[in-house]
Amino acid sequence: MQVKELSVNSGALKLAEADGLRSQQNEPAARTVFAARFIAALLLFFIVDIVIKIDFRLDPFDIPERSFIWWAVKDYRQLKQAPDILLFGSSLMLAGVNVGDAAHYKKAVDTAQHHYSSYLAELLKNRYGSAISNFCFAIGGQMASDVYAITTNFVSEKYKPRLIVWGIAPRDLIDAAFPGVTTSDTASYMNKIAGKEIVIEEHKTLNFFIDQFLRKYLFMYTARDNFLSSLKQSMRKLQIQQAAWITSLERRDNGDVVPPPGRQKMLRELMNPRDGTMGDIEVGEWLIGASSEPSKTLVDNTSEYLVRYNPFKPKTFAAQRNYMEKFLQQQNDLSVKVLLVNMPLTGVNMSLLPAPTYGTYLYTLRTLAKKYNADILDLNGDPRFNQSDFFDTAHLNGLGGQKFIEALSTDNRLAISSKEALSAGDHSL
Repeated sequence: MQVKELSVNSGALKLAEADGLRSQQNEPAARTVFAARFIAALLLFFIVDIVIKIDFRLDPFDIPERSFIWWAVKDYRQLKQAPDILLFGSSLMLAGVNVGDAAHYKKAVDTAQHHYSSYLAELLKNRYGSAISNFCFAIGGQMASDVYAITTNFVSEKYKPRLIVWGIAPRDLIDAAFPGVTTSDTASYMNKIAGKEIVIEEHKTLNFFIDQFLRKYLFMYTARDNFLSSLKQSMRKLQIQQAAWITSLERRDNGDVVPPPGRQKMLRELMNPRDGTMGDIEVGEWLIGASSEPSKTLVDNTSEYLVRYNPFKPKTFAAQRNYMEKFLQQQNDLSVKVLLVNMPLTGVNMSLLPAPTYGTYLYTLRTLAKKYNADILDLNGDPRFNQSDFFDTAHLNGLGGQKFIEALSTDNRLAISSKEALSAGDHSL
């Protein structure tokens, strides 16, 4: 009995050894098949990439998000000739232009489409007897790096304004909450249009090198924004259909509107336009109301500016100062005059700045303006502005916006297209 059990166990052992041997022999074959399939899939992927590259035409101006900078570029490209005056700045300048027009003409302004100051054009024409056109590239949260990126793409020897007016404030150089020069909608879009890095982070991360490698060797990666844009355009058409259907239901009149599939109601939240990124904006979604009443109280945004002003970050300031200098040198080389407008702020807002910061900011403006033949108009502390002209501690209301445009129009340096232009006065800080 014991002999039989040993015999059986011995046979089972031999079978197990045989199975193990066959398994070991099959492993190399399985790995070979897997490797062959992987290589075939990789080759197919690159063949598809090459075919798409041959057949697909990239549009450098096409991006998924219809951000404020996208709308501005869209309108600027439709101009038949370069404007006499280009306006730049953050939401402080944007408020002066948009709220000023809305208040003066007593009608709402759509920030997606309003990229000029009608009131400024009217005042200049009345003063000098000839049309002086303007275009506004001011964007909420705009930094010096954004201004440089825009002008690099759109100001050249063949297509340039006669004057650039940049409404600037301390935040535009020192914003402690600013993540980095390539994080804003403007910078990323300008880099895409240029097909190269106009603005670039000083400290390159591993993600940056991976991104650059994929852009160089993989077309589908480079064209991903265009693919997403096409998809979003289809989604927008659906949203329009949904909105029309909802409106018809609210009016209790279905008419010929066909109910769309999927969601029956679109709930959208827009990001604060004073940030560097603002998301998708459509016409009619961000309107500036017409109001020219003085403010009785200010909207309290001190917590926002405490974060923006503190702590003072030398690296952020140095980077933005560098882009400001590159911008001024760029325009000086093109013989484009620059007027830096020190924007008006309330005393409350000024009190939030760390003690030496404002002095450093003013010194920077003076030094760079002198070096590159730019002029300065100081409206901060100007007696024409008081607290009732502000919506919050930094942004002008309708009344203040009109005063701001009027102050610009009376500066002789804006007479750049008049045959009888007056000589510029002394408006330095």
